[in-house]
Amino acid sequence: MSSLLDALPLLEVTENGEVCAANSPACELLNVTIDELLGKPLASLFAFTQHVSYQCIKMNESKNITAYFKNRFPYTLHCYKTKPNHYDILITCNQTCAITPLTPNSSYILDTAISCAKIGIWRVDNSLNNVYFSDSFYQLIKKSPAQGLSWDQFVSLIHPEDQITLKSFFTNSIADVPLSLEFRMTINGHLHWYQLLANQPNNYKKYWYGTLQECSQEKQMTKALSEANENRRIALEAGKIGNWSSVKRNGHWEWEWDKQANAIFQMDLTEDSKITSWLKNIHPQDTSNVFKAFRHALDTGNEFEQECRYIQPSNNVIHVLVKGLVSKNEQRESIRMDGVVIDQTAAYKTKAQLQEINLNLEEKVRDRTTELNKALEHAETANKSKSDFLSMMSHELRTPMNVIIGALDLLTLQQNSFEEQELLDTASISANNLVSILNDILDITKIEAGKLELDCINFDFSELLYNILVVFGPIAHSKGVNLSVYESSTLPLTIHNDDNRIRQILFNLISNAIKFSGNDKTHAGTVDISVSWEPENEIIHTLVISVKDNGIGIDKDTQKKLFSPFTQGDKTTTRRFGGTGLGLAICGRLIDLMGGQLNLHSELNIGSTFTVRIPTWQFEPRKVDTLFSAITLICSNSTVPNIQQLIKIVDMFCNEVHVIDWDALPQLDKLSTYILAVDNMQSSLQYNMLKTIDHNAVVLVEKGDITQLKQLIKDTPTGFLSTQTLFSIQKLLRRLVHTHNDSTPHLSATDFDLNLVCEPHLPNQGLDINSQLTQVCDDSLLYATTDSNTQDNPTILLVEDNPFNQNLMTKQLNKLGYQCDIAENGVLGLKQWQNKAYTLILTDCHMPEMDGYEMTRQIREIESNLDKPHIPIIAVTGAAMKGDRDYCLSKGMSDFISKPITLDKFKNVIGRWYEGA
Repeated sequence: MSSLLDALPLLEVTENGEVCAANSPACELLNVTIDELLGKPLASLFAFTQHVSYQCIKMNESKNITAYFKNRFPYTLHCYKTKPNHYDILITCNQTCAITPLTPNSSYILDTAISCAKIGIWRVDNSLNNVYFSDSFYQLIKKSPAQGLSWDQFVSLIHPEDQITLKSFFTNSIADVPLSLEFRMTINGHLHWYQLLANQPNNYKKYWYGTLQECSQEKQMTKALSEANENRRIALEAGKIGNWSSVKRNGHWEWEWDKQANAIFQMDLTEDSKITSWLKNIHPQDTSNVFKAFRHALDTGNEFEQECRYIQPSNNVIHVLVKGLVSKNEQRESIRMDGVVIDQTAAYKTKAQLQEINLNLEEKVRDRTTELNKALEHAETANKSKSDFLSMMSHELRTPMNVIIGALDLLTLQQNSFEEQELLDTASISANNLVSILNDILDITKIEAGKLELDCINFDFSELLYNILVVFGPIAHSKGVNLSVYESSTLPLTIHNDDNRIRQILFNLISNAIKFSGNDKTHAGTVDISVSWEPENEIIHTLVISVKDNGIGIDKDTQKKLFSPFTQGDKTTTRRFGGTGLGLAICGRLIDLMGGQLNLHSELNIGSTFTVRIPTWQFEPRKVDTLFSAITLICSNSTVPNIQQLIKIVDMFCNEVHVIDWDALPQLDKLSTYILAVDNMQSSLQYNMLKTIDHNAVVLVEKGDITQLKQLIKDTPTGFLSTQTLFSIQKLLRRLVHTHNDSTPHLSATDFDLNLVCEPHLPNQGLDINSQLTQVCDDSLLYATTDSNTQDNPTILLVEDNPFNQNLMTKQLNKLGYQCDIAENGVLGLKQWQNKAYTLILTDCHMPEMDGYEMTRQIREIESNLDKPHIPIIAVTGAAMKGDRDYCLSKGMSDFISKPITLDKFKNVIGRWYEGA
């Protein structure tokens, strides 16, 4: 039998009418044991009415037969055939014969339907001992039917608070009234809600029959709905929002509202509920608009929305927003309007206060704007004055510096001894560094204005570093500071960046390191410069420069503000070491502009390390020429770091390097090339060996005074070992190669007399401009002079008011192969240009009577009127502020040269514009 039929009272009867099987519900219903039923004829157990026999039951299977069991109670017997020669008899009490006779097919359908509906069936007797639970009941409470379950076990699964209610469930029942109970049960850590229904059939009170259904979802929905309603209520109260409705009844619109709306309107609940009772409290100035809007909404069905003032019974005026939606009947007649009312009094008061505040603020803003405009005008005037002052100072300082640097540039063209050339290089580099210091003052102004730009070119970093060391080497030596440099052999020949800005950064960092690492009684000052070349990826490489000192160090608080302009450690630092405090501020911002990094690690009384990382996209790998087959290095200790560095560099320029100790060298061979590392001038061995040097050696001093050495070997290249770079070693070795065939021409004494009036020169007519300009030999520029080929037709007009600059630039042009005429101001320059045909004009910008700008303007105007081609006009000025170049070009000039001017500058610019006749 199915699980459902197991719960029903059934008897199985043979063809002869004997009971062959009976289930427990049948025994319980008939109140007999199974032994009292088995083997008994059906006719001996039941008394049939109307002389109905068992055969009649078989013949009428679809009928319900009433019979009495042992002449006590009437029962209805439902008979249906289940298998050959056997019948099942369903027994029900006569008073509850609502059970439909079942067939095997209908039994399956009912059982399946109950299972799909997730309804559990149960039965328990009054003693709560004999219990039945259907399979679907077990499924609902997540238990297995095979485990079995007593009533007490079932109750123990229920929430403790609900167990008490369930225990009194049956005792408090009312006759013929179905019982209903909701209880909780925790299953696998989750709370479930169930509904238990129970009833007892009439005239049979021994058993309770019932169902079980899970109602967790309904409970959750009810809870969510309750919470939503509560949240809605709280939100409406917090927002002072009330609900109202207006319904048309008997031709009148009646007004209804909730508790929150009444708190807003404060209407008399006993008053007539017609809408006119509400409208009469609208502010008189708003009544007409509200009524019209209300009627319009009813007529059109559109949304009703109106802001108005409402007078409460207490005569308090509030501001409300009333909104409503219209409902229509089937005849499209407006019959209802539902809406909300929002108390906006607080918002209106706040708005009024804000308007008053805004009016006051606007007045203050107007006054403040007027003050700021005046302050801005003053600031712009002051800034312009500052810019004009700096521009003028730049011009005035660069004019004498132009003479100094130009004269030094000319001096390098004659043949000089090594010592003379070294002094000229030092003076030239120092002069250029002085110009760099001047640029610091101008740069901080450009940086703060955000107008500083990079001017990137290809340059040899090793050469740049050496030029800086030439200046700082003697300074460090005089202070007792050991200055050393370590260059990576992978450093390229050239990199593409702003060489002037990188020079400026190094100049400041090295200057500070030497300044704050002065020698004292406790320790010797040291400054180590390390340069490496690191690839970031296939495109970008990084130049890494580290400057380390063992000086006074910088505390943490000072480090935070160290890169601000005009900032130093403290007042005692300024008094003790001097300086403006601009250097590091400029360095930091220049490195940021290059996309690099500047890191500082410092400890008080231990020292500081500044590390600069500058990215670059373009570079040219170093290609080294083999200058010698072999070079012999003489030293006392080849393990010293500086010696190791020297060996690596020298090995790049020869096939092999022989390292020999001073004690192992018998004498110098005139056919060999030597590098002598002198570490002790007091040593008789080293002193006597140095006296025998010819022109095949370079002497590098490890430590000590180099003055005595220079007196001993006047024509031999010398230098400090610790400050040599790739460039300087290459330069020294190349000098050895050209020692005996140097053909550099000498300059005459009159070439450097700036008080003499120079005769103009004209370039050779048969040579092109490139062959006229330069020839390169070793590390000096050899410019072809044309003194013997002069003509009387100068093609360049020089407009310059300063006599020194007139003489210097005339000599520089002569060395480049050009002649020039001179005009002392713009008036004379304009007149000479009108009277004579020139190929090019070089002009200063600031001159008396007429400056270069006005002269250029008038020349361009005349050229335009006469339809003449424009003559190249090149500004030659000491101005170096941001915008000076653009300003010159905007005035019609063709190009721009900033003083100080070297032959290289003249050569490059004139080469771009000069067209020889």
